[in-house]
Parts: sequence; C-alpha cells; structure tokens
Amino acid sequence: MEAPDWDEEKTLNDQVFRPIYYSQYLQEPFTFFFLNNLPFAEASVCKYVLRWRAKNGIEDLQKAKRIIDMMIEMETNKEDYIAEKTCL
Repeated sequence: MEAPDWDEEKTLNDQVFRPIYYSQYLQEPFTFFFLNNLPFAEASVCKYVLRWRAKNGIEDLQKAKRIIDMMIEMETNKEDYIAEKTCL
C-alpha cells in the first residue's frame, strides 16, 4: 500500500498539521515563535494562552501561570536559584 500524499493528509483542522484551536490565527503560533526566536518558556506561555478557550480551558491558563511563576522565581533568584518549589 502506498503512503498518502502529503497534501492529502494536510487539512485545515487536522489535529497534527493544523489543530482547530490554532486555525483561527493567520499564522501558526509555532511559526511565529520560530521566526522570532522566542525562548521555550515564553513560547509555551503564549501557546497555552492562545489555545485555552478552544482546548483545555482553565487548565491551560494554570499551565501558563505555572511557567510564569517559574520564570519569576528563576529571574528573582538568578544568583542562587535552587529549584525547590517549581522543579518538575
């Protein structure tokens, strides 16, 4: 059996190539993050905030908040940061 053509697999709301929760935007968020060299943490916060209404609701906002809290803790304790409270 032949593998499907790339274009056949790609649809507007495809969960892999173009999830519905990002299709409302003119540009895929990852493309924006990549082209603008956004660091991982900042890109993750944006990702969760952009999709929260259409995907995981409050859980996505909590994930964004957790990352922001970790960023604040790391930045305010840069010299002697120990990942006690926010480590995974």
